[in-house]
Amino acid sequence: MTPRHVPKPSATRSRRSIASAAAVALTLVVAGCGSSEDDGSASPATTTSEDTAAADTTAPDTGDRETDDTTASTAPATSQPVDGEAADDPACAPLAEPASIKISALQLLPYLPVHIAEHLGYFDEEGIDLTIENLRSSEALPLLGQGDIDYMIAPVSAQLFNAIDAGVELRWASPLNTANPESMNGLWVKAELFPPEEDEFDWTKMKGRTMVSSTGHGGVLTYVAGPHMLEAGMSIDDITALAMPSADLIVALENGSVDMAWAPSPFWERLVGNPDFRFVEGFPPEPASDIGIIAGPSMSDRPEVAAAFFRALMRAIEDNLQGGDYLEDEASRQLIAEAVGLEEADLDVEAPNLFDPRLDPGDLEAFTRNQQVMIDLGSLLEYDEPIPVEDLVDLRGLDAARECLS
Repeated sequence: MTPRHVPKPSATRSRRSIASAAAVALTLVVAGCGSSEDDGSASPATTTSEDTAAADTTAPDTGDRETDDTTASTAPATSQPVDGEAADDPACAPLAEPASIKISALQLLPYLPVHIAEHLGYFDEEGIDLTIENLRSSEALPLLGQGDIDYMIAPVSAQLFNAIDAGVELRWASPLNTANPESMNGLWVKAELFPPEEDEFDWTKMKGRTMVSSTGHGGVLTYVAGPHMLEAGMSIDDITALAMPSADLIVALENGSVDMAWAPSPFWERLVGNPDFRFVEGFPPEPASDIGIIAGPSMSDRPEVAAAFFRALMRAIEDNLQGGDYLEDEASRQLIAEAVGLEEADLDVEAPNLFDPRLDPGDLEAFTRNQQVMIDLGSLLEYDEPIPVEDLVDLRGLDAARECLS
């Protein structure tokens, strides 16, 4: 189905949707590049909203609709309206003075909303000049702490918690996606360790063995595998956890170099139906445990800019990415591939990521639980009491955006 972009009479802003830009997408050459955390196969790329504006100017005449013009229009369609009195609230208006934001977001489907919002001009309309850096979280975290980038999209990790404990002004600012219940994005293990006749995985079989993810110790491996390891009487020292790009870790699992791997979308689909591997478990159903948006110190005194950023992101999701069928329409697929920098074949996924247009942060106490698991596993965190949630999150921008939008 073509992603929804339904104009309403009270809409006050214009917006280019995936559907309205489909004619342009049909003429573009898709760039081939290679969460869930990273793919590692693409060299770092930078995209700015100015690049998009320069490239996206006119569309060829498709000849399939009535028009008074000689060429098909690429004028933005009207957007979803803001709600009630919020529509007239100056705090909900685009920024009076343009602001620049630099964000780290990998070229993978879990990061789709920020790429679509940039590609279709949502940030421009809010007065934001956005630059996207294709960086792994290990590369982005130091830059975020130094103020060289403003946001990082990544799962929470022990490295993030330790940086905050050390006084670096980093804050979790929003979720980005939610787990698709039909997805098998998660932990996969060799079938010899999890034979078909067994219904539950025996975690003691991982003692002395190797697990791999894009973040290694302290990321998704820890807060998904960690509770099971603790129940089995294990500590972090009982396993070897390695970090490598997502595409490489699937190869490592397939060639027997590792015993268990976190397979993000769309890489897990390579393992489905292969009798040599079995799915163990995916993300827990709580936004704070999935990929989120981490704010750096440069955003701490710019709440109005943060609100504009999240308004753009939420509108992009509302207009284009609701439900799990946004990859079914051919024109939309071409435009999404162009926006993210993927081959169309990379969009052939059985259970695409789900995105909540409200960006509901969910149960923030998940941060406390995740920290406690890391503390109990040992050797991951440099402190022994969980950091209070109020010292980990800054929802001012998100809350302001949610107040503005219906």
